[in-house]
Amino acid sequence: MQRYGWIRTGLIAGAVVFAVGSGAMAQTGGVGAAPARRPEMCTQQYAPVCGELNGARKTYPNACMAALAEAKVVADGACR
Repeated sequence: MQRYGWIRTGLIAGAVVFAVGSGAMAQTGGVGAAPARRPEMCTQQYAPVCGELNGARKTYPNACMAALAEAKVVADGACR
């Protein structure tokens, strides 16, 4: 059993990385919500949102990327 210890260690490390990444995404809060804090990194998942920054609207790849740019998410999907 000792030789499989590295598998358990790898699974635990992967779970920690996943939990940290999920926490950054959960902080974005969705449409109209201000993030609790600016995320340090985002996934490359494509789920476009319309964000507003200084009165200008721009389509961001996902809510986390909008939060990273400090934009407020005003709608799901691309800006029109």
